[in-house]
Amino acid sequence: KRVNKKKVVKEFPVGTPLFAVGMKEDDLKKRRTSEEILKQQAEHEILSDMLFGKSGALYNELYDKGLIGDRFSLEYNLSQSYGYLLIFGESSRPESVYKRIRETVKNAAELITPEDFERSRKAVYSRAVQDWNSTTEIAENFMDFAFSGTDMLSYPDTVAAVTFEDMKKRIAASYNPSRLVLSVVKRPKEEK
Repeated sequence: KRVNKKKVVKEFPVGTPLFAVGMKEDDLKKRRTSEEILKQQAEHEILSDMLFGKSGALYNELYDKGLIGDRFSLEYNLSQSYGYLLIFGESSRPESVYKRIRETVKNAAELITPEDFERSRKAVYSRAVQDWNSTTEIAENFMDFAFSGTDMLSYPDTVAAVTFEDMKKRIAASYNPSRLVLSVVKRPKEEK
């Protein structure tokens, strides 16, 4: 469960530094059922949307301050043996972005509201249903769900069944600032 390196910086010819903030999953129980994995995946997707999504307070704060641009995304992946949240984008000040993400993870339980939960749950549910409109999304999801040992046909119903109380429990079980890591790709010094 420990993080190997808290910060990794690499140089590459990029215009604006790229960053990725990763958080290792803390709640990995042995021999989980596929339903438990699916529920945990749904909980994380809803939480990620609430705390870090483009309609959330943190994204808008970072965007308004010019710390991030439109290239800002997140994903959560979970299987029997690993899980991680990944937030990535461009920023001329990636350490400042990381600091705010870290604060958000630390204070997540106080930052979520039932209203934000309902909005995010509906958004995640909508995306899960809309994915059925694209053969590319169906193929990618089929592979992702198959590798995690879950059933993609059950995912929309699983998302719909998640409760606000589940969010509080998921934060307590998974959101740990000590599991965060920052990775930055920046321009070599002689190119500046």
